[in-house]
Amino acid sequence: MNRIFYKMQKRKKAFSLAETIVALTVGSMILVTVLVIFSRIEKAADAIERKLDSTQLSSEILQRIAEDLDRMTGADRAVKNTVKSNNDELYEQLGEG
Repeated sequence: MNRIFYKMQKRKKAFSLAETIVALTVGSMILVTVLVIFSRIEKAADAIERKLDSTQLSSEILQRIAEDLDRMTGADRAVKNTVKSNNDELYEQLGEG
């Protein structure tokens, strides 16, 4: 009787093959889920960063144009710079109609 009990205790010290396979399967499923979520978050962050960069670029361009105009006309003088867009006529036509 003691031999049977001793053998049963000795076998319980290690994980079985089935338990190891189940643990690896569950672990890999969790890892894949985390990687998919991370990938989606990274894509969303890249899209937001591109939008912010495009807005910042247009502001920088307008700032450089203003600086160039100031240098050309001289910021010390009382000079009024007017810039007309090609779209001004379109806006005026839409506003009247």
